[in-house]
Amino acid sequence: MLTDLLKWPSALFYSCLLLIYTPLLWATNSPMTTIEHNNFMRLQYIKAIKASQSDELGLYQQYVNTLKQYPLLPYLQYSHLTEHFDSINNQDVDNFLQLYGDTIIGNKLRYIWLMQAVKEKNWQRFKAFDSGSVENDEIDCARALANNDSHPKTITRLWLRFSNNPVSCQILYSHWLQYGVINEDLVWQRFIGLLSSNQNDRAEQLFFFLNQQDQQYGATLLNAAKNSGHETAVIDYLALAVADEKYSAFGIKKLAEHSPILAIELYPNLRIAEQEQEITQFYLAWHLAEHSPEKAYQWLQATNEKAASTQLIGYKIRLALSTNNWPRVEQHIQQLPASEQQTPRWQYWLLRSRQKMLPLQPKQWQAGYVALSQQRNYYGLLAAYRAGKNLNFNQQTPVTNEPLLTGHGLLQLSPPLRRAAELSFFGAEELAALEWRQGIDGLTTQQVLSAAQTAADNGDYRRSIETIIQAKLWDYLGLRFPRHYQAEVAKTSRLFNLEQPWLFALIRQESLFDANALSANGAVGLLQLYLPKLAKSNSLLQQAVLTDPETNLYLGGTQLEQLLDKYQQNYPLAAIAYHLGTQPVERWLRNAEEIADVDQWIETIPHKKYRRYTQNIITFSAIYGHLIGSNIDLSVAMIMPEKPAEASLNETTAKATTPR
Repeated sequence: MLTDLLKWPSALFYSCLLLIYTPLLWATNSPMTTIEHNNFMRLQYIKAIKASQSDELGLYQQYVNTLKQYPLLPYLQYSHLTEHFDSINNQDVDNFLQLYGDTIIGNKLRYIWLMQAVKEKNWQRFKAFDSGSVENDEIDCARALANNDSHPKTITRLWLRFSNNPVSCQILYSHWLQYGVINEDLVWQRFIGLLSSNQNDRAEQLFFFLNQQDQQYGATLLNAAKNSGHETAVIDYLALAVADEKYSAFGIKKLAEHSPILAIELYPNLRIAEQEQEITQFYLAWHLAEHSPEKAYQWLQATNEKAASTQLIGYKIRLALSTNNWPRVEQHIQQLPASEQQTPRWQYWLLRSRQKMLPLQPKQWQAGYVALSQQRNYYGLLAAYRAGKNLNFNQQTPVTNEPLLTGHGLLQLSPPLRRAAELSFFGAEELAALEWRQGIDGLTTQQVLSAAQTAADNGDYRRSIETIIQAKLWDYLGLRFPRHYQAEVAKTSRLFNLEQPWLFALIRQESLFDANALSANGAVGLLQLYLPKLAKSNSLLQQAVLTDPETNLYLGGTQLEQLLDKYQQNYPLAAIAYHLGTQPVERWLRNAEEIADVDQWIETIPHKKYRRYTQNIITFSAIYGHLIGSNIDLSVAMIMPEKPAEASLNETTAKATTPR
């Protein structure tokens, strides 16, 4: 699709270039400016594509000769090869890869040539062009076919993948099944994996390869998967599986999804394979905690008092936090491996437990808070707040002994950066981002800073932020946390009485300051407003309107104001409700009625990605407070609302992209 943007430039764009630049360039013998030269080359590029599409090969070659130094020459030649794909041969592809094999577009051509070899079952060609640089399920399965690879490690690695079902994998699986290289246990494991990922049709296709006993169990599970009355069918399955550890773990976990209380009652009667025990216990406790964190903790502790896995111990700590049981928190932290205990997360909660248990003995915790506050992260921020100290932001600015490069100087650093600039001109932003990332690799720190600053100066704030993150230049806060759209943020802040650091943090988390951001779910703009739901109450609202920063912030500010009223001006709670909706937040609050502090409540959120989201909002707000000279008041943010407001909100909540 992105290549089509290059193959089919708009008629309007093409006409404009022809009308404006052709007379200008040929009417004078004076040297062209850089801008005129760039546009002349772009015009030649478009003409070359049209000549290729029209099979005017002599004319196409003339244009190619004028474009030897043009950054998108590889894309032009790629376009020509794919336009004539049915008539090209190994030599044509090899010639291209000799020149551009290590580029983004080179890998793209290699991929489609490999897949053509798979389609034709030409394994000799596949092996000749497979450099190992392309990695995905489709190519991995084709690679195993080409090399007739039936090594046990290869079989286990590829057979137990459930995310998709490419043609090459279907051929490979059929080949393995036909020649009996898949044992009965692996067939069963794949059957269970497909059911667990709700791929019932594919599981049913595999059913006939199960042995007779496995088919007996599998039929019951398929019945459970196909019918809404899951609980009864799963119990029927467990009645069969009670004495066989091969079958019981999956059944009890499925039952926990529907009736965790019944699942823990049946658990002692089952034989669970040793390697499955802790993950099964975690799964049951996780579902039981939705009803009662205390019951989940008591059951987990009675079932596995001396848990070995870090995951299970960590979950016990979070359950203890849910019930305000600080001795349990300290006890389980001390059960963690020494290296894990030294992480900021568990250092903080160990200090917090000691402060709660020994509030009149600050020597037990004060110095620890001060030491932890030297780290610029979420737990360092909390420690600074508890110690009454300022967080050490350790901010750096670009060094001045080497001037920042801009414009032409920056693009000369690497061909991928030049290609990225041209691809952006043609609107192929996804390809441009790939080229940019490749171009950043290998640059010096100062060159990376130049690239990030240039992207920001051009209004591409997302690319600027991602550049700094890619290079792991964490201390350059000014570039990692831009303060763009200041006028719009200030206006929204005044209209809805919102604190600017929190609003900046929400923009940074939701969209990386990309006003045109569009998520897979249809969320749009700086604050990722969810268009379908907004459109119900704003019939004239269109996506183009939501990409306007002022409009987007106004509508997002309206929602945020409502949520702050609901949660008694608590920004962290309002932020996660904005991102996710109020229903899950209300459920998590009901399960944490004894908790008085927001940091403690956040730690008990069941899903890691939502814990991270809320933690990011708090951390980013503190950083923005530091950058704009308006520090946030954590004493307000850390207080849990006394009681959630009864009035329900219109569920026109924002749907965010993946938390960053």
